[in-house]
Amino acid sequence: MMADTGVIWFHIRNRPHPKFTLSRYRVRTITCHALGGTFECISGLLVFFITGRTRIFMIYLMSFFSWLHIMTAILQTSIVFGTKKIMIPAYMCAIAMKILCWVKLMLHMWNGSAEILILNWFLSLALIHHIYVWVRVCLYMCYKLNLFRGSDYTFAILMAGMICVYPALGTLGLLFFMVWIVVYQSLWKFCVRNKIDQAGHHIELDRNPHLSSLYRERTVDAMKKLAAKRQFDVNTSFTQELQRLTEDEKIAYLFHIFDVNNSGQLQVTELKAMLMNWGCPASDARAAMKARNLSPDNQVDLQVFKAKFWVIWEFGLKCMAEIAAMMDEATQLPDGSLQSFQNIDQNTIIQLANYEAMKHLDAPMHIEISPVNLPNGIIRSEDTTNRGTMREATM
Repeated sequence: MMADTGVIWFHIRNRPHPKFTLSRYRVRTITCHALGGTFECISGLLVFFITGRTRIFMIYLMSFFSWLHIMTAILQTSIVFGTKKIMIPAYMCAIAMKILCWVKLMLHMWNGSAEILILNWFLSLALIHHIYVWVRVCLYMCYKLNLFRGSDYTFAILMAGMICVYPALGTLGLLFFMVWIVVYQSLWKFCVRNKIDQAGHHIELDRNPHLSSLYRERTVDAMKKLAAKRQFDVNTSFTQELQRLTEDEKIAYLFHIFDVNNSGQLQVTELKAMLMNWGCPASDARAAMKARNLSPDNQVDLQVFKAKFWVIWEFGLKCMAEIAAMMDEATQLPDGSLQSFQNIDQNTIIQLANYEAMKHLDAPMHIEISPVNLPNGIIRSEDTTNRGTMREATM
């Protein structure tokens, strides 16, 4: 109950990840998925507090929301975070087990079986559904305890499966869960023929775009420029310097980080790269442009980015704050001193393998990545102390 409450409250307070909201199709799918999962938890909980025909009605109601959750889960399995060659078979297995429990529950209810059999499969269905809940709980614990960073999504699904599958379906269910993940490693290459998609199966896809190596070096470069004061003032931090920027200045920094070829415009190819770092197909980039009344040939400048892609920059600013905190922690040496500013690079923060696996690919995914190029107007150097030296450092 506490896990259900925490996860539901999290989804109420936080918007879905941008990859679920950039196109109308993704918006509809994630909305139905979230509502189905939420009302499945609520109606399932109410079953424990009622009896008789009311309980049977509530189980039917829960089953409706369960089926809605199953259908939308199928539609989203291909764009999961984490290492896809682990995450996809794990989610496929969870969906298959949930369908099994749903069918068995419906058959017993339609045949008027004994209440004990109905409740047995009701509990099994509820437990399998809670794989999704425990994934969130495990992710939260990894975040709070700083565990398995860089593979937290993959760890979370494996741990959630082991927590929920055994009490729901016993030893055979848990064995099937683990064996299917192992067998899938020999099968997926026959099903996934596209080289880009194959590369995406090997890497841990992180929700924070700045942690992928497509943007990591540019993000660190931008953070060093906006916090140039830190190399002279040990009493400030990357987080404090980021907080001093206005929202417009933060958005400008974010835009230039995503503009990997420094053209001053975001192109469809760059949107494809961004979405593929989140595990989405390249077609989602065109759908995102269409949803904003832009043609695939349009280029997105800073003003259009701010006006029409707010779901990206709003999320991106939260991710920049996370990177700033990570850089503050990573550059604090054990003796309390600070790491030399010149030695801070992309290796300072946690390295993920995201884009390295795609470097061998040809166009259209090849993008020439340059050091982040920021217009002088973005650089803040309000302090008069060491102003000249700071200005040189930010050029």
